[in-house]
Amino acid sequence: MVRVACLTADISKCKRVSEATRQTVNDVARYCLDMGFTRLIINKCYRLKYLKGFFKFLISALNHDFLIIPYPLFYRPLASSLLADIEVMTLMLLGRLTKYILYVYDLPLDQALLNGFHHLISTKALNREREVFSRAYKILCFNEVMKRVLMKRYGISENKFLEFKLLDYGHDIRLAINLSKYNNIDRLRIIYATSNYSVPIVRSAVLNFICQVPSSEKFTLIFVGFNGEYINSYGKPNVTYLGGFRGNEYIKVLSESHLGLMLKISAYNEYGTTSKFSSYMLAGLPVLVPRNYIYLSRIVSEFNVGIIYDRPSDIPDAIKSYSSNDFKRMSTNAYRLGLKLCRGLYFKKTILDALK
Repeated sequence: MVRVACLTADISKCKRVSEATRQTVNDVARYCLDMGFTRLIINKCYRLKYLKGFFKFLISALNHDFLIIPYPLFYRPLASSLLADIEVMTLMLLGRLTKYILYVYDLPLDQALLNGFHHLISTKALNREREVFSRAYKILCFNEVMKRVLMKRYGISENKFLEFKLLDYGHDIRLAINLSKYNNIDRLRIIYATSNYSVPIVRSAVLNFICQVPSSEKFTLIFVGFNGEYINSYGKPNVTYLGGFRGNEYIKVLSESHLGLMLKISAYNEYGTTSKFSSYMLAGLPVLVPRNYIYLSRIVSEFNVGIIYDRPSDIPDAIKSYSSNDFKRMSTNAYRLGLKLCRGLYFKKTILDALK
């Protein structure tokens, strides 16, 4: 019998870990438990005083044939410390003595590069990441774009990659679908959610969108997340900032709207889908996505879970061509996709393919 374990960290008290990352890592562990795998946990946040526990963890890990590691977290590519070096050496050792599978839900180096934070990237960080990916038995990534970037940069063979397509998310989140809200679509509630509106690149994209989208009696734009108080001072009558929400309360706020807005913040968005999109699906919320967000536009078309627009100024005309029944149909499709995501369908299928 093949022995498989999922390696994760105890991030419950890690202040620098976002709510979305916390949910994603916990979801990976729960999906693995659903599949009958073992969960191995590193205590705390990689502090040196917990090194003894780290080596106990290592011994446990070596008792398994395959290890599933969500990336990043077990290894933090932007970290610059002795602990980061120890983590890379640990993965190199694991790669020699057993087989590990990387589930790549994020690429912080590429995110930093494409979001304008070049100063955070060092040659040492790139070399560390090269070692981590080169030692992996299999690398699970979102799509062709992410795969080709990693292949080219690190010289990794294509047969090492598998694509999981969508971010499974929300293992413990369940809401009933509400189609009755689409009986009256005279004034649609369009919601945009992000974790932190103070991030410069997010702030710029949001304000640019608000500037371009027309004031209209056909819809209200609602923004939720933290540090976005500046949005209410922008002066548009159909724009409202509600503040931040967490967990089931966050999903409930989403479910009370009619459409979920997606913005292309940078080229990094083409590397895959986001927890935002998965959250919208969990809430049964069709999306508004710009056509230049190529990967997500294709997903939306494939599953019929939203409306694609060319420019913010086109949104009033784009939404008025849809009937109440059209919205109900898209909402049902979104909810069905959300059920697949919260159950880990794409993760589990790709893991099973990797273990063949």
